[in-house]
Amino acid sequence: MAVTVSEITVDDLPGMARQYGEGLIIQDCDMNPYEAANVVNETFIHGGILLERKEFQKVMVFQNDNWTNLLFPFFQVKLDTGKLVAWQFFTYQTCHSVFLTDYIRGKRSILGEKW
Repeated sequence: MAVTVSEITVDDLPGMARQYGEGLIIQDCDMNPYEAANVVNETFIHGGILLERKEFQKVMVFQNDNWTNLLFPFFQVKLDTGKLVAWQFFTYQTCHSVFLTDYIRGKRSILGEKW
């Protein structure tokens, strides 16, 4: 399935949370967004995080603090949240991922560091 990539601003994030409810932000990502989406989809399907083989269809790119960040909204996907949190914890040093609502509240990491 084709992935749609769009650019947003950090100011758009509260609207994204209202629209999609939740999402996963991968911070400081230097990969092409299409390539990153393919890697995330493949990894999450293989790891049993994405259920029913429904992949992320949307990726949003935004800049903050000179970092390129990717937002994967939880739109039309079913997730095993327990496995997602475990993945997030074990890959934090390389992926710097955080949930959208935590990012909006100023928490930059699963460890709760604030900006």
